Amino acid sequence: MANLELTLPFTDQGYYPTTDIPSIKKKLGSIASDFFNEIKQAETLTNVPAAIIISIIFAESGGVKDAANKSGSTGLMQLKPQSANDTILLEYKKDRLSQDEKTVLRKVLDDRLDSILSMNNLSDGCYVYQDDLLDTEFNILCGSILLGLLIDQHDENGVLRLDKVIMRYNRGYFFKPKGETAIETLAQAKQVSSELYNYILKITGVNGLIELQA
Repeated sequence: MANLELTLPFTDQGYYPTTDIPSIKKKLGSIASDFFNEIKQAETLTNVPAAIIISIIFAESGGVKDAANKSGSTGLMQLKPQSANDTILLEYKKDRLSQDEKTVLRKVLDDRLDSILSMNNLSDGCYVYQDDLLDTEFNILCGSILLGLLIDQHDENGVLRLDKVIMRYNRGYFFKPKGETAIETLAQAKQVSSELYNYILKITGVNGLIELQA
């Protein structure tokens, strides 16, 4: 992952009121403590800062490791089996999948990892099962690999456009963020849904999750 400058808050707007800050900081601390080893490992393997990983866990699942929704998103970082499968394949196709990453993934996938790596296209199948995503080490690594892929694609003149990274994590890898400024990108997010708009503010805005870990 490129060494990019991260400017926060990214916008002067925010989602969380000041009165929520103590409880948010406490929860962020709990997530960092409860999953310290898994987060540290993912940070080391993917170069995605722990603060970003922790923020996504907070926003996606609130630190509930068996969280699931009707759409099939599962675990701490709320991934779908196909998304995790595609993330592993993309990492491999871009010649980014390290031997250490493979070792961690193979703990859960075993020979299914080889099946994923032998796929020619994302549409060729899915070898990740929903129960796999309940494994915290596997879930956090897959989510962090996805974040790493997105971060490297949003270097704008040496500045990390984390707002666009967050949009794509929420909407999907192939979502196309727009906007030369955070204001323009937030306007696009608001047109898509209030949920997406608020999701960006929760992480990158005033009193945002990453800023509160600084």
